[in-house]
Amino acid sequence: MAGGEERLAAEVYDISPSGISLLVERAFDPGTRVQVDTGHLAAEGVVIHCAAQGNRHYVGIAFDPPTAA
Repeated sequence: MAGGEERLAAEVYDISPSGISLLVERAFDPGTRVQVDTGHLAAEGVVIHCAAQGNRHYVGIAFDPPTAA
């Protein structure tokens, strides 16, 4: 994809107002900036943690705080 973007299928494991935990096919380094689009939610944030689960990874993402419009 243009601009170094990569799209991955993900399974939502947990979600809260401050972040989301996803099960994905590859690891992400903590501090990596990401965009999340579930079809119901579009947000940006930063990877806080990543843990292997077999050949997949649980990735915890803290959402960016909302900005004033």
